[in-house]
Amino acid sequence: MTENFPQVGDGSRYVINQCLGSGGMGTVYRAKDNELKRDVAIKVLHDHYAKNPEARARLDREVSVLAGLRHPQLVNIYQADLDVSPPYFVMEFLRGSPLSKVIPQSGPLKPKAVKTLLCRLADALRYLHDGRILHRDITPDNVFLEPDGNIRLVDFGLVRPVDWTPLTAEGAVLGTLRFTPPEVLRGEDFTAAGDVFQAGLVVYYAATGLHPFEREGQSGKQLIRSLASGVCNPIVCKKEIFGEFAEILQQCCSI
Repeated sequence: MTENFPQVGDGSRYVINQCLGSGGMGTVYRAKDNELKRDVAIKVLHDHYAKNPEARARLDREVSVLAGLRHPQLVNIYQADLDVSPPYFVMEFLRGSPLSKVIPQSGPLKPKAVKTLLCRLADALRYLHDGRILHRDITPDNVFLEPDGNIRLVDFGLVRPVDWTPLTAEGAVLGTLRFTPPEVLRGEDFTAAGDVFQAGLVVYYAATGLHPFEREGQSGKQLIRSLASGVCNPIVCKKEIFGEFAEILQQCCSI
């Protein structure tokens, strides 16, 4: 049975052949670029959002930000057409898997790989923050591990330059709640410190397979309430796992 993939553009250059994943506003597909003979990834806005001004504005913002970024830990964007139906943009196809799949399937990363992850995430965030850009959704789903051990930070759907007007209501919480900074859960603004906090949680998860603040038998709602109130057991970053970065990671995850 042939899957009913959407057509992008006139259908001649890009031929979609696989669904890679779907999010709140759009779906990412793998496709063949018949002109340049390469695999690409294409993000297509969901039909029910295609005529939504806020959704289109967010997609336009994601494309605008990505188009101006050049960093080895970020994804390259190749082309965009936001004035067609459905709106879409074409980006680099990544080989590998997100940490949310790697860790459950293969177990926690080795100490050397954890060090690499921490250093490269930090470098990517330094680059973004120097450009006054916040990612706002750093989670195991959005940190991609390539076969050569390199990592990529993906999904810039919630990205926001710090001086841009927010597209969502003040105090609204976006992204994955389990990785949302405590101050944002309390209705405060998202800052660069929030990106650092999320990155710390991701590195801890990659090294242990655990969320640092989750406790056995604790529900998701209980975790979120604990994070928002700041009433959490302090985490312990063991030196045998995190080496010389244990103290730094402890600071990243502090609430």
